[in-house]
Amino acid sequence: MRWRIAVVLVALLAAPLVMAQSLRVVADVPFQFQAGLASQSAGRWEIARIPSIAAPMLQIRDEQSGRTTLAVGNPVYRSGFDPGEAKLVFNRYGDRYYLSEVWGDGVVGVYLTPCREEKALRMAGVKAKRTVTYARLR
Repeated sequence: MRWRIAVVLVALLAAPLVMAQSLRVVADVPFQFQAGLASQSAGRWEIARIPSIAAPMLQIRDEQSGRTTLAVGNPVYRSGFDPGEAKLVFNRYGDRYYLSEVWGDGVVGVYLTPCREEKALRMAGVKAKRTVTYARLR
């Protein structure tokens, strides 16, 4: 019985450490996209996780203008993920792109909750096509 309690406690204590993995990537995005509630222009973007006890918060910064946007996401896990592969995943509806996932150098990424506009497109039955932009770790 004590062994089971110890295993559960270790699992509960280790979860925040996995969630707190650092995430900082830089990507050249060749198209305009939506991230959180803001529309972003094409260009070089730095995305970093802000330490948070609750849901992961991302700081999305345009390297040219210095403009910053914040977006809230959810942790997403991928088994067998290549630790060296950093990327941004977008959902594309026609010529509109929505940032969907951010992956760094670990098995924990961040899934961004779809904005109201993207949810409306999904409800209308529009199918998204996934677009991947590879990034560099910073």
